[in-house]
Amino acid sequence: MFRVGLSLIFCLLFTVATAQKKNAQKLFNEANLQLTPEKTIPLLQKAIAKDSSYSEAYLNLAHQYNQKKQYELQIATLATASEKCERKRQLILAQLSKAAYLNADYQTASNAISELNCQNSQELQQLKNCINFSIEAVSHPITFNAVNLGTAINTKYNDYWPSLSIDEKEIVTTVFLQDSNSTLPQEDLFISQKDNNKWRSIRPVSKIINTQENEGAQCLSADGKIMLFTACNRRTGYGACDIYISYKKGNTWTAPRPLPSPINTEYWEGHPCLSADGSQLFFSSDRKGGIGGRDLYVAQINLGKTVQVTSVKNLGIPVNTNKDEISPFIHPDGETLYFSSNGHTGLGRQDIYYSKRDSSGNFASPINFGYPINTNKDEIGLIINAKGNTGYFSCERKDSRQKDIYTFNIPTEVRPVRTTYLKALVKDKENRNLLNANIEVRDLNSSQIIYSATNTHTFVTPLTFGKEYAISISCLRHLFFSERITLKQQTETPFEKEILLAPIRKGEKTTMKNVLFKVNSFEIDTGYTAELDKTLQLINNNPDFHFEIMGHTDNTGSKAYNQQLSEQRAKSVYNYLIQNGADKERLSYKGYGDTQPISDDNKMNRRTELLVK
Repeated sequence: MFRVGLSLIFCLLFTVATAQKKNAQKLFNEANLQLTPEKTIPLLQKAIAKDSSYSEAYLNLAHQYNQKKQYELQIATLATASEKCERKRQLILAQLSKAAYLNADYQTASNAISELNCQNSQELQQLKNCINFSIEAVSHPITFNAVNLGTAINTKYNDYWPSLSIDEKEIVTTVFLQDSNSTLPQEDLFISQKDNNKWRSIRPVSKIINTQENEGAQCLSADGKIMLFTACNRRTGYGACDIYISYKKGNTWTAPRPLPSPINTEYWEGHPCLSADGSQLFFSSDRKGGIGGRDLYVAQINLGKTVQVTSVKNLGIPVNTNKDEISPFIHPDGETLYFSSNGHTGLGRQDIYYSKRDSSGNFASPINFGYPINTNKDEIGLIINAKGNTGYFSCERKDSRQKDIYTFNIPTEVRPVRTTYLKALVKDKENRNLLNANIEVRDLNSSQIIYSATNTHTFVTPLTFGKEYAISISCLRHLFFSERITLKQQTETPFEKEILLAPIRKGEKTTMKNVLFKVNSFEIDTGYTAELDKTLQLINNNPDFHFEIMGHTDNTGSKAYNQQLSEQRAKSVYNYLIQNGADKERLSYKGYGDTQPISDDNKMNRRTELLVK
């Protein structure tokens, strides 16, 4: 009797268990027919109540919580499943480790991944590296204090993608004009100027740029006269999203037009960033032939009246990964690249990284900015001022309404090379009217032209500490202006100048500040001949005038020595100009020794001048 009774009990228990599993499966199937998490979740919970080892129900329930961004419930569900469901425990542990990592529960993620049997896969090894990095980063946070830019810049909507002129007096942002219950999103560009060190209230950039379509993810040129932005699904575009350009003429912007191929393609292109000298455009694209989903590219570009593209190059490994790299920002130092990525070792989702460019133009392995600048959320859209000490980016914090733009002090260990800038306004010396001139700024360390512009009366260009620059400004029927700037010591004050060009007439003269000689010699330093070529051009373009090369020295030597040296140096310049095509009948030279000082600084008195006769 006892044996028969025990068998009957086992049979009944098996029947009940089978019925419960069938009921659980029925609830699970019904849940799969629902269209919203709100209707799906209760059915999955009932299915699990019927069958506590129903792994598929746990996994689906965790997925539903993820869809609702209820990440703690997602983790709790997977943690319970890892204890209840032996059959698919390895899959559940993998899901748990990833979910916990993305929710900044790094210790739970570490515990889960340590129990996995197949840790040799590349994906799991990368996840393990990220978890270990995150635990270490959170344990050793860097100094960081984000300050909300306030209601002058931030709206009640989502504000993001800040861009800044090099003088920090103008900021442009993207505003997502959509309430939480709105169905029609609208991105527009807004701008603000700084007045007495305070930002004015933002206003729409321009009706010419802002349309009923979306405009966003923009950048400004260093002088604030060129705007590049991302626009999608335009009739004038090439593909899904393209990069558009607009020029500022006076107080208005020109009608935007797409940049040409091969920058824009049939694929997605966006997040433009123009180098401070205007010669390179960094952007993100998912075009065919890349390394991952979205890669970073750099284009050699000339943004004149007709945009010219010399080349487009994938930045390659180690910058790009098999995932997404977006929102590049090249600092005015020309060497430090900042960007966001979800493919490098980080704290979860998109983190901010920086990479230094070497003398060959290649970028080094990216370095994570660290915690708490980076978190388990998306950190994107970072820009940094020329000084390298202040950053701007968009995020959600306790004091933000939605996404707001914040500023923060850049930690010393992740700062770029400190730079300043030259900002100039060109005028006629006599009537003080604005003059449209030709501008050239040359890096004397490399002999490369870092900035050039034609037919403009204002310009802004970055200058990097530790370098020496030659500035040349010329205008028809005027004497040229030259200057040499040596940045040996860091300064808080940028170079802002009003440059006066003298009309060509008898008695006017200009100093050739970038014509240099070897020490105690009249031999011209061949590294400084560019200005002699401009002097030759000036002489040849003004055949109605005669010119004299005037040589001057300081007063450190004897009168006789100084007189002889000044005359020899003037003659060297004279000979160079004659040998290269100057009219001998209209050119003369004379040495003045130390008889015409212009400063207490002897360095200023050692000079060569061009006199109109």
